[in-house]
Amino acid sequence: MRRGASAAAILIAGSMLVAWVARLEIATRTDQLAPMSPLACLGFLAAGAGTWALPDRRRTAAVAGTLAAAAGVAGLLDTLIADGRTLNRALVDGDVAISTLTATALVLLGGATAVDGREWLLTRKLAMAAGAVGGAAAIGSLLGVPLFYGASRPVQMSWQAALCSLLVAPRSCGRTRPARSSSRASRAGSRAGRCRR
Repeated sequence: MRRGASAAAILIAGSMLVAWVARLEIATRTDQLAPMSPLACLGFLAAGAGTWALPDRRRTAAVAGTLAAAAGVAGLLDTLIADGRTLNRALVDGDVAISTLTATALVLLGGATAVDGREWLLTRKLAMAAGAVGGAAAIGSLLGVPLFYGASRPVQMSWQAALCSLLVAPRSCGRTRPARSSSRASRAGSRAGRCRR
């Protein structure tokens, strides 16, 4: 079930990236709803791969999480320095900006995936924040809130990016505390047992 959510995010991001490369207008049109930008597609592919690798392949997850966060940081810098379209034009000649919310969600998800199992509390906070960003955008798109829907919408987070955030966020959130904590607890327990004897 948990890997199914990661697979769904990979499928959504991957199919959107293929649509950009193939220049399929039905998937990349920008009139009513913002499409997922090519940079966001790459970021969510990495985030999905990272959460798929958890908890068994933590090194792979850390690399993929770092790539997802890097995509988010690159998107934020592109938005601050230019118009947010520079990297997307360079990738597939796509004339679309990456949403600030999408880039923020990628930074949060990537960070949560990269540190999973080492900083349990931080992981949960990052994943919950990313889920909140995605959830707000998804609800706004579903309800047709003018912030998220229509040609003059100020928020450019696509429904695909919002859905990917919601799919990946719970998977990024560590379900158990790091192994270090449990090993410390077991050592403390064995010491206490020896003292009782």
